[in-house]
Amino acid sequence: MNDPTSANPLATPDATTTYTLIVTSDTCTSSDQVNVLIQGVAEAAFNVRFEPGCDGLRAYFNDLSTAPLSWLWDFGNGESSTEQNPVFDLTYGQDFNVTLTITDIFGCTDAVTQNYNVNNYEDYVDLSVPNVFTPNNDGMNDVFTINTEAVLGPCTNMVVYNRWGQKEFESFGANIVWDGRNFGGIECITGTYFYVIEVKGMSFEGTVLLNR
Repeated sequence: MNDPTSANPLATPDATTTYTLIVTSDTCTSSDQVNVLIQGVAEAAFNVRFEPGCDGLRAYFNDLSTAPLSWLWDFGNGESSTEQNPVFDLTYGQDFNVTLTITDIFGCTDAVTQNYNVNNYEDYVDLSVPNVFTPNNDGMNDVFTINTEAVLGPCTNMVVYNRWGQKEFESFGANIVWDGRNFGGIECITGTYFYVIEVKGMSFEGTVLLNR
């Protein structure tokens, strides 16, 4: 209470609380009680998973709020969503403030804001390129491709050359997978091949052993 000795104090409980009033006049004393029930339990919380792509950083928001009935997401750029777990595309190189406001069944609201410093594509992408594959249709290591959890798109291409510098394979877009065949569909012979892979300005060059 702001003043427990006042005739009309202001109480701001954050949990259900029983208040006792004691009144004294000369030698007489009287008391009474009132129970203030706090019903609203709204508490906003969320986390996010990022999925880098060629055109932007896709954010998968996951609501972790307590007792929400409705949601209002403000992405800080004039766009919003009332979905519980929205998906939103962020722009590389820009900062974003995302605010989630929830309302519970009692009409109580709570809000939480998280700030994101969105870096460049390569800061979110972990790429590795194998150095051997065995296209013998045994279901194990049959193709040559990039190992990554990123979503590869139109900003990706791969070219494979034989040891004489002749182009054996080329692929553009997300499906950069070489099955060990040349442009004519003929199986390439066992040996070392050279590759050039480009992903949104990043270049990877090296050799891979095709072993049948």
